[in-house]
Amino acid sequence: MSGRLDPEADAAPSSAAAKKASRGDGGRVERSSAARVTTFAQHAVDGLDVASTPLGALRKVAEALKARGIGGGGGGGGGGGKNNSDSGNDRDSNKPQASSSSKDASTAAPADRFSDQGLRGHLGSFSISGPLATQRIYTLSGGQKVRVALAAATLARPHLLLLDEPSNFLDMASVDALISGLRGYEGAVVLISHDAYLLQAVAPDALWVVERGRVERYRGSFAEYRSALRAAASAEKARKGGGGGGGK
Repeated sequence: MSGRLDPEADAAPSSAAAKKASRGDGGRVERSSAARVTTFAQHAVDGLDVASTPLGALRKVAEALKARGIGGGGGGGGGGGKNNSDSGNDRDSNKPQASSSSKDASTAAPADRFSDQGLRGHLGSFSISGPLATQRIYTLSGGQKVRVALAAATLARPHLLLLDEPSNFLDMASVDALISGLRGYEGAVVLISHDAYLLQAVAPDALWVVERGRVERYRGSFAEYRSALRAAASAEKARKGGGGGGGK
């Protein structure tokens, strides 16, 4: 997965690249050209211009999105946690646009989601508000930088949000803000993490296990899965210990 924040990285691939990328060991993946997919990895902060400000970073992303025909339609933050007073009161603002309306808000009346007020509201939903929005990024804490990166990654209101170990380097307050945002996010989310607290809070009963070259749905809770892993580890340890103790 890529942690790049360049909005162009999420543009639909060329037909040749899409055909190559969609091949697998079995089956086939077809991606709509109207689908918006954003990836966020633990090293996403490396894509931030630390000499800029959070507001400046989002302005740059907004300009790139508008250049691709993705408008700002509607007020408020797109994928963050709790909205503040600057983020508007449109509860549908977290909802990705249906792929059948690929032009989405670009044909609607100009809205203020990409205005400074809208961008501040989006940042505020990730707890980057007030003076923090105009503070140089290099002066922010590690957790605050990750929140800015998350805000940038979700500004396009992607239909599918891929998160690869997003809680790395986050403090607990930031993890809780991330959990709040993911719970309220109405697009599809694929979360890859070793963070038990994050997984149990976001998707306690929607676990998929990657093991021995297969991806399968786990029919049980996270607590049950963890108990099963511990039991398997104990059994393996006992087996190895028993095997070495023979011959007496």
